Amino acid sequence: MKIKEVCERTGLTDRAVRHYIEEKLIAPEYSENYLGRKTFYFTEADVRTLLDIAVLRRIGFSVPDIRAIENDPNSSTARIDALRKQKQNMISTEQACLDALNTLENRSYSLEDLASTLRQSAAKKPLPNEDSRVTAKTVLKRIGLILWNTVRFILTAFFLLVPFSWLLHNMYSRWNGQYLYPHLIDSHYVVFMTLLPSLLILLVLIIDHVFALLKSKFKVIVYIVAFVVCTKLMLFSFGGYVFAETESLTTDITDYRNLDRDCAAEGDPFYEALFPADPYDYEYLQETEGNGAQEARASDSAYRYRWYIRGGGHVRRWGKQVFYYGDAINSVYAEWELSPDRFDAEVSRVTALFAADTASEGEYRTETVEKNGWVIMLRYRGDGPFAEETNLTYRYYVFACRAEDRRVRYLFCDCTNYDTRQDEEPYEQSFYLELDW
Repeated sequence: MKIKEVCERTGLTDRAVRHYIEEKLIAPEYSENYLGRKTFYFTEADVRTLLDIAVLRRIGFSVPDIRAIENDPNSSTARIDALRKQKQNMISTEQACLDALNTLENRSYSLEDLASTLRQSAAKKPLPNEDSRVTAKTVLKRIGLILWNTVRFILTAFFLLVPFSWLLHNMYSRWNGQYLYPHLIDSHYVVFMTLLPSLLILLVLIIDHVFALLKSKFKVIVYIVAFVVCTKLMLFSFGGYVFAETESLTTDITDYRNLDRDCAAEGDPFYEALFPADPYDYEYLQETEGNGAQEARASDSAYRYRWYIRGGGHVRRWGKQVFYYGDAINSVYAEWELSPDRFDAEVSRVTALFAADTASEGEYRTETVEKNGWVIMLRYRGDGPFAEETNLTYRYYVFACRAEDRRVRYLFCDCTNYDTRQDEEPYEQSFYLELDW
């Protein structure tokens, strides 16, 4: 017969019968399919054995006791004596509890008075099983608590450490090869916005652990709100304000044409053709007047190189918050005085360079203007070089000469505006508008 019929005849559950088989109290024949599922076939002797096992289990014999008696009937005496003593102890304990209850007066008792009266009788009695049994609700609650504490620890550590790490990395990258002429973050507002998530989480930790001001039912809400706010702050600050301070800047003439790797002028053919390789007649002065004159001429020269990344940010488009990239602004400016013959030669060289570019009819426009004694040759795309405000991508090459004092001026400006929003407020052009044109 199969297990279903056995369960009907013995009153045992399917799980109980399989348990006895697993404990090797009974060993019926079986067949096994390709999935490993076993089908048991029981005899009448198997059914009688199961009925016997059920009797002994109801009396209180343990599974090991039954297995031992089944294997060695001579061990039954010891097992019976052990169970008898166990039952007698249980009876004694229950009788003591009953006697203690019978001694109670017919009046009201406080919890403390009732426990004091029954304490001695309850000393040897174990707690009910349901008091120590782990329910599914308890397990889920414990798992949830572990997960929450793990997530809280990870996010707390993240918001405490990442802003500091980001700031340190930003500082490290400036001074270790990414920028040739790095500038430290000089804006207290930038530093404050970067570290604000860490400061907020630190404040929540102080309120929670040091002063213990948060009640347990409010902790989850406070931490979740703090994590959401910190995430918004990090997206806001990292997406814009930290990047806004990415800058490489030098005004040292000895750094002439020594550019950062990602500068737009690096490798640009027209820039390399326009800006002379020999600044302020270096070789000429060295040959004719010596190093002292060269140093004096260098002090009268001007140079400014700047590679600046204007940070990104967020803008609402079509009802959504969208991140946009900022602008990369590159500028190289050099100015010095030339000797009469070198001045005429340089003007002729650059005039021919601009004339050849004009003849090529490429994407750049060229023109020549005069302002305050300067003859200015322009090669540009985007808004004109002397427009005070723009929100377009542009690139300018400027050469200016002034015959009065034989001064020449070279200028390269590039702005790559990654965001094409038309409603963006225009910003001022590069510093060169402040020069005395």
